[in-house]
Amino acid sequence: MKALKQSTAAVISFGPFLDKTDGVTLETGLVSALDHATTGIMLSKNGGALAVRNPTVTATTYDAHGCYRVTLDTTDTGTLGRLRIIYTDAATCLPVWDDFMVLPANVFDSLVSGADALQVHANEITAGLITAAAIATGALDADALAADAVTEIQSGLATAAALSTVDDFLDTEIAAILADTNELQTDWVDGGRLDLLVDAIKAKTDNLPADPADDSDIDAQLAIITAYIDTEIAAIKAKTDNLPPSPAATGDAMALTAAAVDEIWDEDVDLAHQTAGSAGKKLDDAGAAADPWATALPGAYGAGAAGKIVGDNLNATVSSRATPAQVNAEVVDALATDTYAEPGQEAPAATNTLAVKIAYLFKFLRNRTTQDATTLKVYADDAATVDQKAAVSDDATTYDRGEIGTGP
Repeated sequence: MKALKQSTAAVISFGPFLDKTDGVTLETGLVSALDHATTGIMLSKNGGALAVRNPTVTATTYDAHGCYRVTLDTTDTGTLGRLRIIYTDAATCLPVWDDFMVLPANVFDSLVSGADALQVHANEITAGLITAAAIATGALDADALAADAVTEIQSGLATAAALSTVDDFLDTEIAAILADTNELQTDWVDGGRLDLLVDAIKAKTDNLPADPADDSDIDAQLAIITAYIDTEIAAIKAKTDNLPPSPAATGDAMALTAAAVDEIWDEDVDLAHQTAGSAGKKLDDAGAAADPWATALPGAYGAGAAGKIVGDNLNATVSSRATPAQVNAEVVDALATDTYAEPGQEAPAATNTLAVKIAYLFKFLRNRTTQDATTLKVYADDAATVDQKAAVSDDATTYDRGEIGTGP
């Protein structure tokens, strides 16, 4: 019979499980069935009725050769004595069972794991069982005793050397006790260490009222505190009365008195408010600058400054500039009077002036052009020189003309 340690979880090998039909084929898929909360493995503890094992189980795993590794928890092994483990399922496998003996922890550790020793107390020896008469005469002779038995017994007795050691120890300890008591006597005299400590404590307690339960002194202190708080709150209220009714309201702001506004405008910024970037500093710098209308342009203004731009571009009287009528006349002259040569032999650029683009349109409309099965040609004014040309093709479905390039 196998041994188990009381109230200790253990993993056992349970099986083999064989098919119910031939009694040979191994059953390897019974994990869920063995762990079922109501129909799984059953236990009989010390001859008790069979009952399903503790439902809170560690999942069983299949091992090999039809055997499963089953965990018994501390509840399953909690009862001393015989423990039968059994599982039956007539529709699947032959019955399987195993028997164990649940031992006290001390006995299991002594007999199995070797981690403890058996407690073999002599509790059953009857009183008076061992008497002088019961021991045969001469039974404890020299042969029955170890050679050094007397020496071992003597070593535990109070020898002169041992007593001397005890005497020396007592002398040392008593001397230390005497030194401590002498120190206490010194501490307690008037002006001693403990006396000074007591005097210091008394100096503190002398400040307590004669009757600690009398709270008149506390009431007086509270009255002083209350008066101080009243004064401070009144001062705070005087400040908060100047705040708007709803400081958190959007757009709400305190209205300044006329006198406050006058003080702001009358503030001298020549000496105060000189922090770089502040409004006071900027006002002071602006007041110290020369009259901008008296400054020559472009003068010392750098590139990109308004003074530089105005000075460089407005360098004559406005009346000397062209009038709208004069501008219109120039445009009409450019369109109706001025003439432009047609483009020569070249590939038209993708980006060009409006005048050049118009010239190309006129040239392609006026001048001689020819086209055969592969090439479109545009001629110069002499109708002989090819200035521009483009590849063409026609597959009977799509006519395609390539980009105009240079001739010939």
